[in-house]
Amino acid sequence: MDIDEKVSGPGGASQKNWTHLNNSELPLEMTFNHGHVVSITVYSVLMVVSATGNLTVLSQLVKRRQAGRASRLDVLLMHLAVADLMVTFLMMPLEIAWAATVEWRAGDLVCRVMMFARTFGLYLSSFVLICIAVDR
Repeated sequence: MDIDEKVSGPGGASQKNWTHLNNSELPLEMTFNHGHVVSITVYSVLMVVSATGNLTVLSQLVKRRQAGRASRLDVLLMHLAVADLMVTFLMMPLEIAWAATVEWRAGDLVCRVMMFARTFGLYLSSFVLICIAVDR
């Protein structure tokens, strides 16, 4: 990679322009390739399946709760569906966007928030499963 100094913008401010000579100089994981296409496809299919399944389970549990037939297990399953939906709508789009762009473009603060949400959702889902196992 080369760094070229380029004068542009208002007031003649100096900006750094990163230029890549060609993609063959970059490691394979830093260039968009067939593996990224497969990753995007798999995550997209899993996102649709997960959203459909968890929203269905959540709606059925809410109907059961409104009818007054909710059990302790129903409450735990509702929490599990919400945790899985957090993973579905936070982690999976993040992974899809990351695979599509091959780089992070959203800045440091958004990166930290998304990494926290990603980790929180995965731990939450695991801990709810542990609670269900202990309850049973």
